[in-house]
Order: sequence, then C-alpha cells, then structure tokens
Amino acid sequence: DGVGTPPWVHLEPWAGLLLPGESVTISVTIAVQPVQAAQLNRGEVGLDAILLLRLRNGRDFYLTVCASWVRSCLGYSLLAPSAPRSTDTSTSSAPTATYHACTSSAPSSAHASAEGPSLAWAQLPVEFCALLEALDERSKRSLQMANGDASAEACFAESAALASLFDDDCTVGREEAEAEVLRAVEAGETPPRTHDAASVGVLLQWLSALAPPLVPHELQVAAQAASASKEASTALAHRLPHIHHLVFDRVALALRRLLRAHAALLERASTMHSIEEVTEMSLTAKLCTLFGEVVLASASSSHAHGTPLPRGSRAERAIEPALWKMAWMSHFLVDLGEDDEAMPWRSFQRSRSLVPSTSRRGSPSGAPLYRT
Repeated sequence: DGVGTPPWVHLEPWAGLLLPGESVTISVTIAVQPVQAAQLNRGEVGLDAILLLRLRNGRDFYLTVCASWVRSCLGYSLLAPSAPRSTDTSTSSAPTATYHACTSSAPSSAHASAEGPSLAWAQLPVEFCALLEALDERSKRSLQMANGDASAEACFAESAALASLFDDDCTVGREEAEAEVLRAVEAGETPPRTHDAASVGVLLQWLSALAPPLVPHELQVAAQAASASKEASTALAHRLPHIHHLVFDRVALALRRLLRAHAALLERASTMHSIEEVTEMSLTAKLCTLFGEVVLASASSSHAHGTPLPRGSRAERAIEPALWKMAWMSHFLVDLGEDDEAMPWRSFQRSRSLVPSTSRRGSPSGAPLYRT
C-alpha cells in the first residue's frame, strides 16, 4: 500500500487499476542511497521488510523482501564516530575503513605544526587516500613527460589521455575495472596503473556516496548564494565540518595538480598542433561539473514508490545538475600559477578553531552492493 515502505525499496507500479481478467507485473527493486548505506554499515538497520499488496474490495497479499549487505569503503559517514579497525582479523567479517595521512597531499610541516599535532591530518580514510594518490601519480607522470624529453606528439597524446580519464564509460569492461580497483583499495593495495580511469570512477563514487555530502545539505542554499563570488565560496568552505574540509582540501589540490600537468602537456604539444585555449578550459569545465555535482550532492529525489536512479552516464545519474555547482567548484580550480599553500580556502587557514573528530569507520556505498 506504499505506507511505511522502506526507502530502499522501489515499486513500479506502486498503485493502479486492475480490471477483471487482467494481470500486472510489479517490479521490486532494492536501491540503497548513501544515508541508508551508512546506517547499514553500522548495523543500525537491515535489508528486511514485509510489503503489503492491498487490493481494494479484495484480499491482502504479503511479500517478504530480504537481502544481505556487502560492506565496502563506499558510503562513508565521516561525522559518525567509531573505533578504528581492529588488527585482529579473526573478529572481522567485513571490510571497514582505516585512516592515515594522505602523504601526497599533506600540508607542509610549518602549517601542520601551526594547527597542532592533534589535528585530523591522520584521520583521512585509507581508501580515499589510495584513490587520490593514484590520481596524483598520474599527474606527476604527465608533468614529468611535459618537462622531459618526450616529443610533442607524445605530449599531445598524453594530454588527451589525461582528459579522457573523466569521460563517461558505462561499459562492462569499465565496471569490471572499477570493481578491481575497489577490491585493491579495500585490501590496502595500490590501484593498478592500467586502471587510472577506473580509479577516477571509484573516487567519484566514493565522494557521491558520502552521507552527508562534503557540503552538507543544510549549507547548500548558502553555497548556491555564494557561487557567484570567490570570497563567499571560500568563506563557505571554512564553514564545512572539519573532516569534510580536510577531504575537500585534498580533492581540490589533486585537481589543481592535474590541471597544471595538462596545461604543461598542451604547452609542449603546441609546437606541433594549433591548440585553442578552449582545449584546456574544457577539462577545467568538465572537472568543475563532475566534482561540483558530487561535492554538492543533492538529497535524493527518489522515494519509496519511485524508480531508482539507473546506472548510466554521470550526466544521466545527476538529478538536474545545476550550473551554480559548477560555478562554486570553479573558484577552487583557478589561479593555478599561485602557490597552493597561499590559497585562502585551504583547511589550515580556517578562521576559527575546530576540534577534530575521532577516528571513524567506513560504510557501504549508495551503489547496491548487496546479495539477494
């Protein structure tokens, strides 16, 4: 009857008219959103429900829905306190998240000491750091190529390959590569170099599955109002929960490094090709669109009776992607010629002192990682 149906159960159709002699097929789909994923990982809820199919002037039918959840590093609730992962594997039946410093994006010792040793530089999830370091390594290799003896042709090809990391790819091969990357980071291993695009895909999944998102829903009205101003957007970043600000800081730094490497490749390639300025700007716009959408993820518009979001291109999965999100994100990917340490939005430049959160445990994704 739709009343009291769990938010992870989607029925199609959930109501309608059935004439005598007619039949109808009702589809029941389990699609878990980030908020429920975090709850599932903490063991607060389960994927068990009894659905009531009510026929007006007829009998009632009961349908039992039961599924098991496979925990993964996707679907974090960064603000939920939890004990660190135990080293005793005999008591652990599912992967959970651990935290450590993201070395490739860590601040200088001067800034770190200014904030104090107790701050949460070491509280970033291991899996997130592994994914970000894979992106950093690719940027570093590209920059070395641009500054080395590589030919203009090779630099041009690498610039195109770098930009293609963020292209939509919903093929079976891409899904398998992303699953391999996910298994690697959850096992504490480095993602395969041959799967850089899949690592980017998993990173976007990780960010989009955060509950709440990096910019919590209660700040998104203010973020939209601030999107026209770099100063206002910077002030909004300093209002984020501290652990969220740390994660956002690392993401923005990684994207800035990638854009610098891409620009260096294009500069080398320009000796052979006529490169228009829009080539570089198109990658910036793409990054602002993709990461603006996941950093400022909207509350799901799907409900218990609706249809789940399909797996498709990122544009198809986005719910009315707004230009203001792209504009807000763009303020953190400009001034690439400036020193990153001088950027006013950096987490160590927070205007007020915040007490860092304790260690947290990861939780499953908004993607349906379950077995029926």
